[in-house]
Amino acid sequence: MHSMNKQKKEILLKVARDTIRKGAETGARLEIDLEDYDASLSEPVATFVTLYLSGELAGCIGSLEAARPLVEDVAANAYSAAFSDHRFQGIQTQDLTRLGIEIALLSPLEPIVVQSEAELKQRLIAHKDGLLIEAPGARATFLPKVWQSLPNVDDFVKQLKIKAGLAEDFWSDAVSCFLYRTETFADV
Repeated sequence: MHSMNKQKKEILLKVARDTIRKGAETGARLEIDLEDYDASLSEPVATFVTLYLSGELAGCIGSLEAARPLVEDVAANAYSAAFSDHRFQGIQTQDLTRLGIEIALLSPLEPIVVQSEAELKQRLIAHKDGLLIEAPGARATFLPKVWQSLPNVDDFVKQLKIKAGLAEDFWSDAVSCFLYRTETFADV
C-alpha cells in the first residue's frame, strides 16, 4: 500500500475537487501535467472516488487495477463519479459548496483460491478486505467501507453477488475472487 502523508492527500483531494469544479462549470476535464506533481503521485495506483452531497452518496467510480498515474486516476475517477455514474443525477455548479469527496487508494488485487462460498466467507476479514468477484458475464466489487452498511459476512457476499447480476445462492468453479485493502481519506 502506498502511504500518503497529509500534504499528498490534500493535493489529491484538491485535484478531485478542481476536476469536478471545472467539469461542472465548463463540461471539460481538468488537464493533468505530471510535471506539476511529486514523482510519488505519478506512480500507477488504482483509486475509487466517492462523492457526497450534504452527506448523501452522490457518485462512486473507480478502477480496480493500477493502469494510470495516481494523480491522473484520481482526476479521471472524480470526473466520472461526478458526471458519469448513472445511478445519480450529476454534480451541478450549485452543488459544489456541499460536495464531500472521499478517495480510496487500492492495494494490488490478490487472487484467492477458494473451493466454496463458505471458504470465501472464512477468508474474508470484515472491515478490512475489499472483494472483487468474477464469473462468466458477471463482475462486481465492494470496497472495504461497505462493511459499515453490511457488517454480516453472509449479507456482504450475497449483496455483492446480486450487484454482479448473479443469483444470491450462485456458486460455481468459474467464480474468481480477489481481495484488496484500501487507504481512504476524505474532505467530507
